[in-house]
Amino acid sequence: MSAEEMAGLAGLLLILAGLLGLLGGRGLRRFSFIPALPAMALMAWGFVLRWRGYAQAMDVSWFESFPVSTFFESALFFAFLTLALGLFVLRRTDSRFFPAALFGGCGALLLFLSLSGIPSRPLLFLPSLKSGWLIAHVALSFAAYAAYAVAAVLSLGIIFSSRGERLVPVLRRLLADATLVFTVGGLIFGAVWAQYSWGRFWAWDPKETWAFLTWCAYVLLLHADWRGKLSGRGLAAWALADFVIVLFTYFGVSVLFAGLHSYISF
Repeated sequence: MSAEEMAGLAGLLLILAGLLGLLGGRGLRRFSFIPALPAMALMAWGFVLRWRGYAQAMDVSWFESFPVSTFFESALFFAFLTLALGLFVLRRTDSRFFPAALFGGCGALLLFLSLSGIPSRPLLFLPSLKSGWLIAHVALSFAAYAAYAVAAVLSLGIIFSSRGERLVPVLRRLLADATLVFTVGGLIFGAVWAQYSWGRFWAWDPKETWAFLTWCAYVLLLHADWRGKLSGRGLAAWALADFVIVLFTYFGVSVLFAGLHSYISF
């Protein structure tokens, strides 16, 4: 099975899971995660196979390679982490909207990857990127992105559901944890890796700059919430606005700007 076929099959299973969450009764909705599990298994299996292939092709250890050098690969990794975290959060809510948006959104992304013609072939890293810091920086950065994505889904539930206020404590905790992970993995580990690879901690590369702006946006959000300036829906609306910055940092910067992070292939 090709990478595109695997992504397409996983996408269809996730859309089925989303429909069960949205249209099924309360009893059926509890089983909406069942089609999501084989989809995640497919994604994990493909990821491990690609990871092994990178390590063998570059003749390095697994800790010095990671299959996220193309947009296709990184989007699959992002979707997998979003689903894994979303399933954990799903246990804390009986919202009909949340599983539908989580599974349906990730399923749509995978179908897009499968049908859009975006290159899925592996792209070996530049020599400067072969480092143990690769996993530490990239994995934690995408874990934070995934947490922000789940927070955005929760935010939609808070804004458009009459019972959404019950999700506010979960959203608040998720935003705080995600920002901590992004601080350590995205900024600090990224700076250390830059020093190791390029001989400087910071270069105001477009991706670095927008990562810093993303961090500032969420720190300001958390500060305003800590000061009691935001209602539950206000917190959710700000979290949605900040997630737009996350998407631009992840996707838009690589498309629109050239820089040290422009090695990602579309």
